[in-house]
Amino acid sequence: MHVYQTFAAGQLARMPLRQSEVDKDPQVRKACTQKVANSMLPKQDRREDWEIYALPPQDEDDGLLFRCIVGRGERTTPLKLSKPR
Repeated sequence: MHVYQTFAAGQLARMPLRQSEVDKDPQVRKACTQKVANSMLPKQDRREDWEIYALPPQDEDDGLLFRCIVGRGERTTPLKLSKPR
């Protein structure tokens, strides 16, 4: 079962201490949006009510990598994403 799925990722300039630092980062604010997520989906799968979150680095192996995740409800298959248009 799929609830959330990564659709974008990027490098932070420094390690965040709080989630609010991740959420305020300019790269995160640009990448983790409904517009970006929808641009990667076929028209029939686009929505205006996606739940989108930015995840900070999860462990030492991530370095400064953040991830943007998207979801809305439960699915049994992943979203079919393509390169942003």
